[in-house]
Amino acid sequence: MHYIVSLPPLALMFAMFGVLVLLHRATRFRVRRSRRRSPFPEKFLRSPGETLRRQIDDLSDEITTYLASLLVIPPFLYAVHLSQSYFGRTPETIFRTATSALILAAFTTFFLVKRVRTTHMK
Repeated sequence: MHYIVSLPPLALMFAMFGVLVLLHRATRFRVRRSRRRSPFPEKFLRSPGETLRRQIDDLSDEITTYLASLLVIPPFLYAVHLSQSYFGRTPETIFRTATSALILAAFTTFFLVKRVRTTHMK
C-alpha cells in the first residue's frame, strides 16, 4: 500500500519525459516543414551534400535526445527513491538503496554509451 505514495513522482517523471519527447518531435517537424521548397514543379537534382546534411541533422537530434535524457531521468529516479523513503515511510535498507543505485547506473550508462556511439558516427 505504501507504493501508492511513490506513484505521483513516477507519473511526474513520465510526464516530463513525454513533454521532452513531444517538444523534440515538434521541433523536428517545424524544422523539416520550414525548409524551402522549390517553386518549380520539376524535380531537380539535390544539392551536393544534401543527404549527408540530413544524416548530420538526424544525428544531432539523437544526441540532443540522449543529453536531455541524461539530464532528466537521474534526478527523477532519485526523487522516486526519496519519496518512497519519506512519504511512503519505507525503511531505508541496503537492498533498496543498492537497487535504486543499480537502476540509476544502468540508465546513465545506457544513455552515455548511446551518446558516445552517436557522436562517433558523426
